[in-house]
Amino acid sequence: MKIHNKEFRIVEKTYGNGLKQYYAEHCYLNLFFFKLWEDYEYDYVDYGYGSISYKYRFPTYDECVKELTKNVEEKIKEKNNKKIINIKIFK
Repeated sequence: MKIHNKEFRIVEKTYGNGLKQYYAEHCYLNLFFFKLWEDYEYDYVDYGYGSISYKYRFPTYDECVKELTKNVEEKIKEKNNKKIINIKIFK
């Protein structure tokens, strides 16, 4: 699926007891233009001595898609708010 020109996919894991878990992966191209998929991290915190990466894990497909689109849109909105539109120099 594409969200704001970025490619994502939802992966379903089914365990032996019937429990299903859904998680998101995003696509990136390496040097030789192969598509590689890695887990989508919605937040990353570095404490200096260790770090925590937060990844999506949901029990339903719909909930996973909803939270993924919400997070991607929030990140794009933050990025657009940091963009410089105009610079004026006064003497």
